[in-house]
Amino acid sequence: MSPLTPKLTTLMLNHNPLKGISESFFVHMKALTFLDLSFTDVVRLPESISELENLRALLLCHCNRLVYVPSVAKLTKLRVLELTDNMKIAAPKGLERLKFLEKLPHFIWKMSDVTGFNAIIELWQFALLGHYQFRLYDDAYADQFPHLLNYYEKYQIVVDIIGGQFGEEEPSPLLPCTTEVVDIFCMNLKGKRTLTDVLPSLAVLNELNVLIVGDCAGLEYITISATKQQDSSIYSQLESLEKLELSWLPDLRGIIEFGGYSFSRLKEFRLKSCPKIKVVFSQYMEFHLPNLRLIDVTDCNELEEIFESDSSTSSRSGETVSNQDISGPNFCRFNPIICLPKLEAISLEDLPMLRSISGGLLVCASLGYVRTVQCAKLKLVSVSRPRINDTSASTLASFALSNCLENISGLVPALFVIGDSSVDCGNNNFLGTFARADHLPYGRDFDTHQPTGRFSNGRIPVDFLGTNDYIHYYLLNVSGVQSSFTPWNFNHLLATSVKQGIMNLHTEDARKVVVMGLAPMGCAPHYLWRHKSKNGECIQDINNMIREFNFMMRYTVEQLNKELLDAKIIFCDTYEGSMKILENHESYGFRVTTEACCGLGSYKGWIMCLSPDMACSNASSHVWWDQYHPTDAINGVLAENVWSGLNDNICYPMNMKDMIS
Repeated sequence: MSPLTPKLTTLMLNHNPLKGISESFFVHMKALTFLDLSFTDVVRLPESISELENLRALLLCHCNRLVYVPSVAKLTKLRVLELTDNMKIAAPKGLERLKFLEKLPHFIWKMSDVTGFNAIIELWQFALLGHYQFRLYDDAYADQFPHLLNYYEKYQIVVDIIGGQFGEEEPSPLLPCTTEVVDIFCMNLKGKRTLTDVLPSLAVLNELNVLIVGDCAGLEYITISATKQQDSSIYSQLESLEKLELSWLPDLRGIIEFGGYSFSRLKEFRLKSCPKIKVVFSQYMEFHLPNLRLIDVTDCNELEEIFESDSSTSSRSGETVSNQDISGPNFCRFNPIICLPKLEAISLEDLPMLRSISGGLLVCASLGYVRTVQCAKLKLVSVSRPRINDTSASTLASFALSNCLENISGLVPALFVIGDSSVDCGNNNFLGTFARADHLPYGRDFDTHQPTGRFSNGRIPVDFLGTNDYIHYYLLNVSGVQSSFTPWNFNHLLATSVKQGIMNLHTEDARKVVVMGLAPMGCAPHYLWRHKSKNGECIQDINNMIREFNFMMRYTVEQLNKELLDAKIIFCDTYEGSMKILENHESYGFRVTTEACCGLGSYKGWIMCLSPDMACSNASSHVWWDQYHPTDAINGVLAENVWSGLNDNICYPMNMKDMIS
C-alpha cells in the first residue's frame, strides 16, 4: 500500500504504537523532506525510504525495537539523521555519501563492511563529533560485549573492534586520529604478529589514553620498536597511554618487540591470563614510568619477572643503596634501581613461576598496598619508601612482598573498626559463638595459609584499609523485632543511632570517620537458598531495604559534615559498588557470582563452610566465599575503590585517601 501523496513534504508518525510499514509505503512521496518515526515500535524501515532523494531530516529517536535501516546512498540531501537510545543498529549502506549530515548517528559497522567503515572515518576524521563510540563488530560477537556501550563517558572518541580476521588481503580498519580509547576483542591476526601490523593507524593516535586488548589469537606483541622500523611515530600511541589492559592472549610474549621505550603517562597496567609471557617490562625497555599507580597481574603461568634484569644486575638483587640522596637527580640513575614515584598498589595472583618483581631496588615513595596470592616462587624484593630530603641509608628498608596494610600506617595514629563478621579479624575466636572461622579452609589464601578468624579465604576489607548484621537480625525476626518496626522505621532507628554514635566519637576527639554502607545481601548465597531464587536472581525485597538504609546513611553523613565543621566524615556505598562489580563481573575476572566457593546446598548457601573438601579450588573466580561473606578478591576490589576510587568512585564526598591526606 502506498498513499498517493506526491506533494507531501512533512510526515510525522511519532509517538504511536506503529510496528510495521509496508515496503512500498513511500513510493509516491518523492517530495518528502521531513519524516519523524520517533517513539514507535517499528522493527525495520521499508526499502522505499531509499528513494526519498529530497529528504532533509529523518528522525528515529527512541525506536528501541528498530534493527534495520535500508540503504541511504541516494539520500544525499539529508542533513539530520537522529538515532538516540538505540546503539545496536548496523550502519546502512551508503552512509559515507551523506556529506551534508550535521551529526553522525551511532551505528554498528559490520566487519564485512570495513571499506564503508573506513570511508566514514575519512569523511568525519576531523569533524567535531563530541562523544562518539565507533563500533566495528563481527556478526558472531555483536551481542557479547554489551558492557562496552556507553562505558567510557569521560572520553570523546571511542573505538570498539570485536572479532574479525585480518590477513594480507583483508583491509585494515582506520582509526580516527583523535581516538582516546580503543577496545579490541576476539581478533584473529592470521599470521601477523603485532597489533600495529593489523592496525597501522595506531601510529597517528597522539591522544590515545586507554588501550584494552583481549582474546586475540596470534598476537605476540603490541608493537615493534623503532629500531626495527623506520617510522618512529609508531610509539605515539603508547607515549600517551594512561591505561593498558591485556587479557586472554594465548600467544602474547611481550609488549614491545626489541628496543627501548618509556611509558611516561601510563597510570594503570593490568595483565591477565597470558600463559606465554615471561617478562612484562623487558630490559630493552626504559623503566621510565613516572606516573604508574597500579600494577595488576593475574594468571600468567610462565611469568618470571615484572621488571627484567640482565645478568650483570641479577647478582645484585636485594642490594640496598647507601650514601645516596634518594630525592636527588642522580639516585634514579643508579643501576639496578627502578623509580616508580607514584606507584600505589601492586597485585599479583596465580603466578606459579614468578621469581621476582625486579632484580634490583624499587623506589616507591607512594606504595601503600601489596597483594600476592599463589605466587609460590616469589622471592623478597628490596623496596624503598623514602622520606623527602632524607638521605640516610636507614631510610632504605627491605620490604617483603606479603599481604599487608600499608595505606593507613604513618597517615593516621590509629584505626578503629566497628562492624560485624565481614570486618572481624579474629575476635570471634574468643567469643562464645558457633559462628567461627578458626578452621580451614578459612584463611587458606592468607599469607600464613592458616585460619585467622577472618570470614574469608584470605583477607577482609580491613586488611586492605581499615556493615553490620542488621539485615540478618531483622530478617530472622530476633526478639520479635519485625512486629515493632517496619523496614523503614528500623532503618531510621539505625541511622539515628549511628549518627549519635559518631557525635559521641567526635566528643572524644575522633575527627575522621568512614561510614560503610551495606552490601547487596539479597544477592548472598544464603538468601538465594532461603528464598528459592530462580537462576540466581537477587532477592529484591532485601536489597531494597539495604538501598533504603544506605540512602539514609548518606544523607546522615551530609548532615554531620554540616554540623561538625572540624571533622571529615565520608560515606562509602558498598551496595552500588558491589552491584557494578556483579553486573560487569567478567571484566573484573569473576566467573561465578551466585554460588559460594565453600558450603553446601543450593547456591552453597544452606550449610556454612566447615571443612576444606567443601571449598572450590579457585576462590578468586568467585564473588562469594561462603553463605554471607565475599572472597579475598572482591574485598580487594572494594577496598581499592574505598581507598582511592581506583575502579569506581563509591565514597562521598571524597575517597578515604583524600580524606586522610
